[in-house]
Amino acid sequence: MQRIRGVIFDLFGTLTDGRLEAERCPSYVRLAAILGAPESEFVHLMSETFPARCGGSLGDVRGILCHICSRLGVAHDDTALDHAVTLRLEIERRLATPRHDAIAVLQDRKSVV
Repeated sequence: MQRIRGVIFDLFGTLTDGRLEAERCPSYVRLAAILGAPESEFVHLMSETFPARCGGSLGDVRGILCHICSRLGVAHDDTALDHAVTLRLEIERRLATPRHDAIAVLQDRKSVV
């Protein structure tokens, strides 16, 4: 029998609390308000650009938000953008926080590998 050399886990909803995903869309609405962008279009573009954002082709958080605003024709000031970047990072930190039992599960799996 071949020895297992690794295990891959999905982060969101597996190692994190999937119930928190319900906060994602409302957080995008808050970002849109801060940046003065139309809510529904902003939320749509955040969803549409997911692969590009994950792949890094849109840059860092600031670059992503600038890209979204540019596509929507929204002029933003640096203060609003700074606030939106801070909020966006807070949101992702919250959504990416491991479940209370995630570390124990990973440690248990490590002993099997």
